[in-house]
Amino acid sequence: SVKSVYLPGRLEVISTRPLLLIDGAHHDPAILTLLENLPGLGLDGTRYPRPALLFGMHDHKVSQKVQKKLFQEMDQVSLIEVEGKNDSDRNKEVKKALSKALKEKPERPVLVCGSFYLLDGAKIFLNRERRQT
Repeated sequence: SVKSVYLPGRLEVISTRPLLLIDGAHHDPAILTLLENLPGLGLDGTRYPRPALLFGMHDHKVSQKVQKKLFQEMDQVSLIEVEGKNDSDRNKEVKKALSKALKEKPERPVLVCGSFYLLDGAKIFLNRERRQT
C-alpha cells in the first residue's frame, strides 16, 4: 500500500498544515505512477481539494500527453523554469509560486513535482515559513 511506503522525494508529505507534498517524478512512468496514487491519498478531490501543482523539468523528459493528464488532475498549475536557472533563482520561483497558491486557497493541498531541484526549493520555503511563525 502506498500509505505504508516512505521514499524521500516520492509523494513525500513535508507539511500537513498546509498540506504540502513533493514528488521527484520527472519522466512519463514516474508521472503515471504519481497519478495512480492520487486517489489513494484522497488528492483526487475526494478527501482533499484537488491540489495546486508546481511543475518543472529538465530536457522535456515528460511527454506532452502525460503532462496533459497530470495537469487535468490539478486545480491549478504553475510552471517553474528549471533549465538555465541557478539554485537561487529556482528557489525564488518556487517560493513565489508556493506563496501565491497558499494565499489564493489556503485549504488546498500543493504538490511540487518534476525536477528534484524544485523539491529543495519547497523545503527551503517551508523551513523559512516555520521560522517566521
